[in-house]
Amino acid sequence: MNTQEKSIGINNEHEAVETLAKSAGYKEHKMGKHSQRIAHYCKLLAKTAGLNEKIQDTAFYASQVYDLGKVGIPDSVLLKAGKLDDRELEVMKTHSRLGYDILKYSKTRYLKAGAVIAYSHHEKYDGSGYPIGLKGETIPILGRIVAIADVFDALTHERVYKKAWSIEEACQFLVEEKGKHFDPSLVEDFIQHIDEVKSIKTEFSDT
Repeated sequence: MNTQEKSIGINNEHEAVETLAKSAGYKEHKMGKHSQRIAHYCKLLAKTAGLNEKIQDTAFYASQVYDLGKVGIPDSVLLKAGKLDDRELEVMKTHSRLGYDILKYSKTRYLKAGAVIAYSHHEKYDGSGYPIGLKGETIPILGRIVAIADVFDALTHERVYKKAWSIEEACQFLVEEKGKHFDPSLVEDFIQHIDEVKSIKTEFSDT
């Protein structure tokens, strides 16, 4: 494969990722810049964690399809304005496996990584997450990275069931959950680079 063909192939992969990310966003009525923020937060965390440029690039693109499995969740659950009951919560939790099932046979680097992220981004550092209760560094690094980016973005933006938290409140929550929900080292990296986080949030604002 020559350089031009390789470049075209990579661009096609990027387009595929972005299209899938948009489809998940439309399903959940997130037509803003949520996936772009997630992508940039994840690339920043991958960089500050000392991961190489190839993994940083993978983090940027693959993270955008982390919630693809939500296309398989009924609207009555996904778009419910109030708190989910126990049955609804179990239905919602299946989005991790659904995302993995959609992406797992892909032959492209980004979508294969996306499958791993989809499956693992709700695992928790203390082993209390889902779908299988992975613990600590047995959780793939990209899953641990997306967990932080996802929660931070969710907290700092308004939802039908809550008001937006301040950046300071969201950071305090991340700190409180070190070693429980989140990888402690990655939380420290995120907090130490909060000025860059703020710049990303401003640049890719939904308003």
